Amino acid sequence: MSKKELRQYILEERCKLPEAYFKKANPLITQYLLSLPEYQKSQHLFCFKSMKREFNTDNFMEEANRDGKSLYLPRVISMKEGKMRLLSYQPGDPLEKAKFGALEPLRNQTEILAEAVDFVLLPCVTANTRGERLGYGGGFYDRFLDRSKAISVLVCFDALMFDDIPLDPHDHLADIVISEKGIFRR
Repeated sequence: MSKKELRQYILEERCKLPEAYFKKANPLITQYLLSLPEYQKSQHLFCFKSMKREFNTDNFMEEANRDGKSLYLPRVISMKEGKMRLLSYQPGDPLEKAKFGALEPLRNQTEILAEAVDFVLLPCVTANTRGERLGYGGGFYDRFLDRSKAISVLVCFDALMFDDIPLDPHDHLADIVISEKGIFRR
């Protein structure tokens, strides 16, 4: 199955999952994230603001803020080139809707360089326990990981995991994968 076909298949499957599934899985994933020694040692977290039916990052970001972590969200500056800025965020800060529907920090927020981030939470459409990930196709996070030495953590609902992820040479593997079933390290 090609990346495009797999992406479409998983997104269709995600739409079929009942709301109760997300309500049960989200808090479990959040607990696993907060229990990571890598999270506890980190200071500069690069996260994403979840869209519908993704892992809900809100509770995780609120806890990270309470723990005194510095949070950053992406702001796309070039879809064509897959470039983004990492801008500061605190829960409750105003956000703008991007062209593709994601919520982004306002452009005047403080920026951090990829090299300064020590923990990144990666979004995905699907993944497996080996750290292989299929994203949304823009290449934003692979480009970020080219420049960063941050611990990369991938969150994926167990019902949407897929063992055979097609990979390209530029695709990065996540260091840690978390689903509601547990923590998987590669």
